[in-house]
Amino acid sequence: MIYFIKEFLRFALKFKDKVVFITGGTGELGASVVRKFLSEGALVVASYISEIEKEKFAYAVLKKFSGVELFKANFINENEVEAAFSFLKERFGKLDVLCNLVGGYMEKIPLTDLSEKSWDVMMDLNLKSCFFSMKHGLRIMNERKEGRIINVSAMAGIMPDAGRGAYGVSKGAVVLLTKIAAAEVKADPKSRITVNAIAPSILTTKSNEGWASAEEMASWVTLEQAAETIAYLASEEASAINGQVIGVYGRK
Repeated sequence: MIYFIKEFLRFALKFKDKVVFITGGTGELGASVVRKFLSEGALVVASYISEIEKEKFAYAVLKKFSGVELFKANFINENEVEAAFSFLKERFGKLDVLCNLVGGYMEKIPLTDLSEKSWDVMMDLNLKSCFFSMKHGLRIMNERKEGRIINVSAMAGIMPDAGRGAYGVSKGAVVLLTKIAAAEVKADPKSRITVNAIAPSILTTKSNEGWASAEEMASWVTLEQAAETIAYLASEEASAINGQVIGVYGRK
């Protein structure tokens, strides 16, 4: 009986004592991912940049869960990214899972009307933030040659769509960056690090729900479904998956 109880707890808390860093962890998707890992025993560090988001996160998550620490950092500033990972290293001594959720979205704009500023904003939020985070996260993981990295691309980064110039290119570049990082860790025969990504379609966030009908939303991807996919890629069961981008498109 004791054996079965231990096996049940091991399965139920598959991330027990694992250190998980979730960038952008106080956003809508971030909060869902944080809850998923906390519910399975992880120790979570979540980055934030907005005080308002932090307050909402505290109300929605911190009242129900312990085991999460917040760190303020702008992930398009490498000095702040480095400080965030230094904090994590000093606090926990290791990094088991890195989920890169920092990112941004913009409405459809034809290339002929796309400004340099809008282009740069998308490249910074979606690509540069991912690069900085992987750069410093991998330095910690390489010490133990263990870890999981999960990035967030988008359907628009895989399937070209008119008007998605800056957004689609930035998310498509995340796909390529993911595959390059995966090739680099695979080149070390002793490494058990994997680097993968998910590519969601439309997520059921509050901002998205504001412009859609109930019928449209029925085919979208829930935040919980995206979080489940991220958690799977972070698990031991997914240890053979590396350099892959999982399309999470819902029923659309």
